[in-house]
Amino acid sequence: NKNMHDNHELVFRDATRLSGGNDLLRHMKHFGIVCMVVLIGPRVQKVSDLFRNKFSSRHVYDDDHFTNTEEKSKSNNKSNNTKEGTSRGLNQNRGEGLNDTNEGLLVSCGTFDTIPGSSSSESSGGVVVRLAADTLEIAATFLSKHIGTLDGQLDDDPFLEILSSKQCIVSVGQQHDKNESKSAPNHATTKQRVPMGLLKNSFQKRSQAMEQTRHFSKSNNNISPLILYQLVDSCVPSGGFAHSNTLEAAHQLHILTCINSSWRVSLREHCFDVLLQTFTATIPFLVETCHLFRSFYHHHDGVEEEGEEEKEGGSSPSSHQQQQRNMSTGKLLTPPPETILKKFESLEKELRATMNSHVACRASTTQGSGMLRAFSAAFPDIAPVLKILRRRILRMTPILNASQTDCYGHAATCFGAVCGLLNIDKETCTSMFLYTTARDMVNAAVRMNLIGPLEGGCVTNELCNGVNGLIELHLQDLINCCNDPDENDGNKISHTVRCGSHAHQISPLVEVLSNAHDRLYTRLFNS
Repeated sequence: NKNMHDNHELVFRDATRLSGGNDLLRHMKHFGIVCMVVLIGPRVQKVSDLFRNKFSSRHVYDDDHFTNTEEKSKSNNKSNNTKEGTSRGLNQNRGEGLNDTNEGLLVSCGTFDTIPGSSSSESSGGVVVRLAADTLEIAATFLSKHIGTLDGQLDDDPFLEILSSKQCIVSVGQQHDKNESKSAPNHATTKQRVPMGLLKNSFQKRSQAMEQTRHFSKSNNNISPLILYQLVDSCVPSGGFAHSNTLEAAHQLHILTCINSSWRVSLREHCFDVLLQTFTATIPFLVETCHLFRSFYHHHDGVEEEGEEEKEGGSSPSSHQQQQRNMSTGKLLTPPPETILKKFESLEKELRATMNSHVACRASTTQGSGMLRAFSAAFPDIAPVLKILRRRILRMTPILNASQTDCYGHAATCFGAVCGLLNIDKETCTSMFLYTTARDMVNAAVRMNLIGPLEGGCVTNELCNGVNGLIELHLQDLINCCNDPDENDGNKISHTVRCGSHAHQISPLVEVLSNAHDRLYTRLFNS
């Protein structure tokens, strides 16, 4: 969807590839249906406001809108739920679509701006509703109740047609999923390879020429390991510990399960599902930004098209060599040309449109701006470039009327820029970003008292082993897909990298939980 103004900009992008099979059944838990509804325009404004007010935040649940009968039923259910665990017994989340007992429905709502720079409360704002339901009947009943005929604008309720047809059957995989959950304790104590079945249909090699680049060609970066340690140091004030990356919502909304008095198995599976989602939806932008700055300042990504670089970047090969000498001697990097900054802006806008969860967008931009501020102070050599990027981001974001989604400076693009300026290759950049994501989730689990620090270290090690396998098996496939096949000359692969267009989702529940975080009654984390 694009706005109809003179400058056409991508404002909403949603791509999903589901692999099927046992890994998807495990990820979906007891849910058999996933659904997304996008509401844009003045004719659906009333319905959009309803969803935004009721399913985007928790504030309406703080009011006493419940009848005495509902309160009594809640208190009766509370005593029964106590037997199922403390998380259900102490649950204070109230409202529809919060995966309550016997409800079989999880609903979240996010917002996005159809006109960049406008407030999400204006009529120009769009609303995206995501839900997961046990059966098609539950999903259709919910949508019929809240959307229906759009106050008579439609002749018939399309969801009633679904309910009246023979399509409302229990998902075939639901019983199979329950059987899998029963057998899970048998494997809780054995060391397993983290499943990657969700990635089965994600990145396919597109030509025989690309097949020849299956193995990584390590470049001699001469980067000190101490620099890499500093980039992933937990003391870097980027704000990562303020975010749980859907873990808090997964715990409170009963997506995580306690098996044999331990959350470890369910926690590990959910964390790796988030890492897989990060790999397919965010890493493409990280790789492209890293390539953008690294190829301009260091020329290490193979044979460059020097004529095109000289024409677009406004810089000759001799200036690239001068940049390298500046890095090796500790001199400050010169500011990038306008073409590089324009490409960076384009990546920021495309990532913002792809990340259509206002909660995830808020967390990403907070951490991204923190990274630029922290690393500009830590690395004086690249500080001039990072300061220019910070000013550029501030100029892109309208301060007076900025909404939650109309903001820039995302963690992936900012970290990719830092790694590119420091001459760090794509593989190392990706592994560091995924490691910090896993580390922050495990630390959130420790602070939520789901696991202890020692067990958290073990879970981190298991996730890191999974990340190593993920990068070894799939990162080169992602890079191959990013290269433009139209520029291929025989067996020579073009270094025109376009990764953002290949970003997609593979974990539906992660997206639903991301927006659901703001609906929680109590929150320890910002996302």
